[in-house]
Amino acid sequence: MEPRAHACRRRTKRIVRHGNVIVDGDLFRMRNALILLVTVVLAVAAMLSGADRAAAEQNAPSAIARVMVPGPEYDLIRALEGDWSVQQRVWPGPGAEPIALTPMVAERRLIGEAFLQEIMKPAPGSEQEPFARHAYLSFNNVDRRYEYVSLDTRYPRTMYETSFDAERAHRDRIIEVFIEAFTHPGWGTEFVGQAMKQRREIIVEGDRRNVVRQFWTPPGGSEFLAIEYVYVKRQ
Repeated sequence: MEPRAHACRRRTKRIVRHGNVIVDGDLFRMRNALILLVTVVLAVAAMLSGADRAAAEQNAPSAIARVMVPGPEYDLIRALEGDWSVQQRVWPGPGAEPIALTPMVAERRLIGEAFLQEIMKPAPGSEQEPFARHAYLSFNNVDRRYEYVSLDTRYPRTMYETSFDAERAHRDRIIEVFIEAFTHPGWGTEFVGQAMKQRREIIVEGDRRNVVRQFWTPPGGSEFLAIEYVYVKRQ
């Protein structure tokens, strides 16, 4: 009977109460050890995952750097690079006969793969008064639109234009940008101060020819072609 009583006492020591449930003490301790092990493993995995994520974020390019990466929208912009002969015509009003200006030349260069810079001036040997026209064309990856800025000493004001439908450029090879309103001083000797809307089309006809047209709309009037530049690539 003694061995049996000893075994019974050993068995009694292994019995523990967990709440209202009586369980085997060894199994209870094994369960707690397993829970502790799993908790430690998960904590270590979370720490390693957080370290990997932090390292990846540290090595990832910044948002500004990603904005500066040219996308497919720059295919048309790159097509405008080069040296060009330019012929400009001006329509003073709806239905007016166009006025052809003396020949000009333009140099277009990409600046840092982000901006197309254009510098226009009179053609060598022309009798036109000296002038300088600077323009910048780019695509804003954040706002998903084309942006165009121009400054012309013949027409001293800054023109800032943006697109509404960038998808049309891919479809029709036309970059279309707008000015909601600007004040036109008039073509004569007196200030007229007429408000205008403007729509500009940059038409990429091919590798050696492109056309820029500016359409104006007076208040209460219809849109008309006001200015046209025809670019032909120089040899």
